[in-house]
Amino acid sequence: MFVNVSDVSLIRKLFVTRTDTYAVQRETGEYVRIPEPITDEVIKSHLRGEITVGVYQLSKDSKVKWICWDFDGNRSEALKLFEYLRKKQQYQNAVMLEHTGGRGAHVWLFFDPPIPAKAARNLAVKIASKVNVVCEIFPKQDSVDENGFGNLVKLPLGIHRKYGKRSIVIEPELEEITPVKLPDDVVEELLTGPEILPKFIEWGGCLAIARIWQGVDEGSRNEACFLLSRILFYTGVPREGAELLLTWWNRRNNPPLPERELITTVRSAYQRGYSVGVRSLKKNPVLSKFCEGCRHCIFEAKKTSSKTSSKSKASKLIKPIGGVI
Repeated sequence: MFVNVSDVSLIRKLFVTRTDTYAVQRETGEYVRIPEPITDEVIKSHLRGEITVGVYQLSKDSKVKWICWDFDGNRSEALKLFEYLRKKQQYQNAVMLEHTGGRGAHVWLFFDPPIPAKAARNLAVKIASKVNVVCEIFPKQDSVDENGFGNLVKLPLGIHRKYGKRSIVIEPELEEITPVKLPDDVVEELLTGPEILPKFIEWGGCLAIARIWQGVDEGSRNEACFLLSRILFYTGVPREGAELLLTWWNRRNNPPLPERELITTVRSAYQRGYSVGVRSLKKNPVLSKFCEGCRHCIFEAKKTSSKTSSKSKASKLIKPIGGVI
């Protein structure tokens, strides 16, 4: 394959944040990290199909150049999100749709200058929730420590080693992309974390839920996370939204749950689809202590509204940030 030098320059400008290391995809689809700089020759080898490169999204100071929404096998959902962003004036020239060469598609949104990973992550989940799509979202971390790398994403235009097919940039051409500059006040607002309405924090007037939302100690974290996940599921919050909200809540815990453990708990609650009842809290041997002094047990009240009606109010649970979604 002929490699255009301008493509190398554009790929570096748009996608490469961490320049001191990269990863190479194996035939299984897994990646191995290469502790060497990502040079132009590495990018050329990727474009020629000799290797397939993955780039680490977060810089050493935990900033990102892009958001990537990863749709595994559901390209219609990817197109739905892409078309939504193309209609937004501030994003219409900063968004890209890619066929990955695997089973799915990526939607990319680019920023210049780079923004904090936490702000990007909050924005990504809010947009996905607004459009009502289910996908994997990058970045997955708010920050990386001194020796950390975070998650990576496969560079476009390379060959997916597991499926043997080349990635295709569907729209627009790389040279047509103009990264968006987010105003400082918008970035600052995104950094405050997701805002939850009192309707959730004091769900149904339940004092116990309000107490749990303030953070819990070791020994209560898993049960509390599972309960909050079930409430979010019951009220119709998308799983990705629940993961973001509870990652934010987890910072209040003493100590916080490991992120992998928290995500596993959320996904378990969503996969099983449990309802929320009296045994969820008041008769729970771990969480019942939070009920002390509470005179209004929402779990004992007779439910008159259906799960469907609760889900119809889901969009009110996460406040949109003005002007960005």
